Amino acid sequence: MNETQKENATSRGGIGFLSVRGAIIAGAIGGLLYGVNFGFQIFVGIFNMSGATAVISGFTVPFFLVIASRMNRQWGTATLIWTLYSALAIPTLLMGPPGTYKLIVGILGGIAYDVGYCGLRCTTGGLYVALVLYVLTLAAGFYAVFVMGFVPQFTGESAVKILAIASAVFLVEGVISTYLGNMFYERRIKELERG
Repeated sequence: MNETQKENATSRGGIGFLSVRGAIIAGAIGGLLYGVNFGFQIFVGIFNMSGATAVISGFTVPFFLVIASRMNRQWGTATLIWTLYSALAIPTLLMGPPGTYKLIVGILGGIAYDVGYCGLRCTTGGLYVALVLYVLTLAAGFYAVFVMGFVPQFTGESAVKILAIASAVFLVEGVISTYLGNMFYERRIKELERG
């Protein structure tokens, strides 16, 4: 399906579920996203800069989600990216201390992003709505994880403070990154898709 066909289908509300091509794109971007963030985690670990990976993820995650979502315009894109990313993150410090809870939180975050973007027929405004839903879902998911005691380092009031600050920072970074990702898609990738 070329760009014009995608736009016509989207304007008619014909947003389909993830195709094989879409799954390959989403899987590749999910793996790339994990590789970039894990690479940064190793780099900042060498220099003992705790928290830097979370700040970097605040830029990389929305950027890659925008590109994949704009390329595919299909339900399930963000969900597949986050399923892959969070599954690979289970034994690492990405998304918090090691644990399988990351998979549940990641999948829910991906679904929220898909609902926001595809629910608004894959519009530019939908990217920002998707970002807000995504951040709120991750905050709620991690809060539930903290309350249930899966991450004993964060409980009670400290969990609320950490999540409030992290969510606000991630949202600000995400708005900037969403804008840049959309601009990158429009100026670089859209031209490649046509050619």
